[in-house]
Amino acid sequence: MFVAITRAKQAVYIASYYSNDVGEEAVPSSIIRDILPANKIPYYAAEAVDVIESALAWPRLEGSGEKELLTGILDSFTLSPSSFLDFLDITKGGPQYFLEKHLLRLPEAQSTLAAFGNAIHAALEAGQQQVIDASFDLSGVLQAYETALERQQLPTADFDRYVGHGQNILRRLFEEYEVELPLNGRPEMKLNVHIGDVQLSGKLDRVDIDKTTGNILITDYKTSTPLLSYYTKDKTKQIKAWRHRTQLELYVLMVQKSQILTPLRSTEAQMMYVEADSAKDLVKRYKPEQNNLDRVERLVQIVAEKIQSLNLPDTRHYDASYSGVVQFEDDLLNGTI
Repeated sequence: MFVAITRAKQAVYIASYYSNDVGEEAVPSSIIRDILPANKIPYYAAEAVDVIESALAWPRLEGSGEKELLTGILDSFTLSPSSFLDFLDITKGGPQYFLEKHLLRLPEAQSTLAAFGNAIHAALEAGQQQVIDASFDLSGVLQAYETALERQQLPTADFDRYVGHGQNILRRLFEEYEVELPLNGRPEMKLNVHIGDVQLSGKLDRVDIDKTTGNILITDYKTSTPLLSYYTKDKTKQIKAWRHRTQLELYVLMVQKSQILTPLRSTEAQMMYVEADSAKDLVKRYKPEQNNLDRVERLVQIVAEKIQSLNLPDTRHYDASYSGVVQFEDDLLNGTI
């Protein structure tokens, strides 16, 4: 405290709260209680969210300084499905969150659920490769999961909890639900495509190619509660449904634009919700309409242009909901923002 106070050039402000999180009076630290005057500031609930949001936002540089500093990053930046969705998802911060995560690359703590999801993906990738090599062995898949989970460096209690949880899920998939990974499935397929002048890069969890019909099926693995529909009126699930639907539309678009994959007839996509409580909820298929693909293609080009020019719109006036996301997309498409 002494060091902090003596480094100030003109004034020192030390802030605290009236009460703690259970409503008890917060007692100031004895280090400062008897030597500094206290000035209570009235609390206005209506302003709390605005104050917190403005405080949490990463500061932006005025003028051209920011773009000059980020030129090297922008020159090598490649749009991905996740960065595209983060730009549009104003419920998570939209362009501001995109800037912090994908351009400034500010560190984020990995959640336990994300670590669990990474390990499940690694196990299913190992299982798919075993099928290709004609050597599928469930015990090997379970071991691949445990090894991948160890790499996530979770606290011991979390690791002990999720190692059993994940292995039980994998057993249920292959033994109870009788999931069969296809021989023609390609795991973790990386695609780099061009949509106009925009380079779009992403990794698809699994791509099944039917050499007889020319049909292609894209599968994305999800460790979350299954969606019953990609279009839902349940406001608590609309953003999730929008992200999953848009992600699959992007994947279909990438396959159509790919130079190494040439679907002769149709391209469809599906989410496999590996934690589904019943086999009927395990897979949700989706075949995008052409107008949806056209809309996403235009949005990709607009978003990429905004990023390269560092023209990141302020989205705080949009409602942080699915309707707000749609309005933001519409405004981007019609050029009003």
